[in-house]
Amino acid sequence: MSLDQAAGGFEIRMESLARSFDLHARTAMFSRWVIETERFGLVVRGIVWGTVGVVAMGVAAGMVARALDLQGALTLVASNPLRVPIAGTATVGLVAYAVWGYARAIFDPLGRGHHMNGLLARLGFLWSAVSYSALSFFAAQLALGGMTRAGGTLPFGLEQIIHRLGPATVVAAGILVAFTGLGQLMDSWRAPFRDDVRLRFSHPRIWAGWLWLGRFGTFSRGVVFTGIGAATILAGLRGDTHWAFGIAEFFSFVIGLPAGAYLIAVVACGFVALGLHSVLAAPWMRMRPTNLGPNMVPQEVQ
Repeated sequence: MSLDQAAGGFEIRMESLARSFDLHARTAMFSRWVIETERFGLVVRGIVWGTVGVVAMGVAAGMVARALDLQGALTLVASNPLRVPIAGTATVGLVAYAVWGYARAIFDPLGRGHHMNGLLARLGFLWSAVSYSALSFFAAQLALGGMTRAGGTLPFGLEQIIHRLGPATVVAAGILVAFTGLGQLMDSWRAPFRDDVRLRFSHPRIWAGWLWLGRFGTFSRGVVFTGIGAATILAGLRGDTHWAFGIAEFFSFVIGLPAGAYLIAVVACGFVALGLHSVLAAPWMRMRPTNLGPNMVPQEVQ
């Protein structure tokens, strides 16, 4: 056997191994029990965002002193004698939603594609997966009684790393968050999620309501992220490397502005809409790729 023949045989074996690995990975990722658990994760995510919105409404009405971020919402929901089962259930749901984020980023079941906008969307799914992985870790610590408050506005200690790297890194982080917020504002108009659920033709009125909930929720989240990014940029330009500005801090700042309570009320309603959008998507979300083929995971009925 010549060297070229040996190299060709090795390449064929590697391609076969890669296809086999891809087959097993997809089969595991899109198995029925994984998908059903991810649907539950959509419900848990919706409850968390809805809780943030409801508390923010209380801030706007002057009934609550301080708004909450996602970690604060988890702490509030679990602050009762049933803390362990509630926080444990939330952990399962958040882990499942994080897995769904990794699946969206890697296997692209929603068909975002490989063009620039699609790749940016999938990068956003990856960041979402990392963020919800950190949130699930917080929920697990909450269930075990090891943590009662948030440790930072960024996942896995990234906030402390950015602070140590200096003001320029803080500015760069602010720019990234601000661009994320602007992207959310654009998505609220473009609605790239319009075909993510199997409702458009079977239940057009429900689909239209779900679509506008998503648009409103995405717009509100875009407003908050853009504000957080702008505040972070200003902090970096001032040389303040210990600035921590998240959702709760955004609401605390806005409430002091003229007509700030009205802005908070609108954004809070948007967060509730975002929560409802996530919960309503759970039973109808398209969670399997449509191009898997007959020998892999069965295609989902459209």
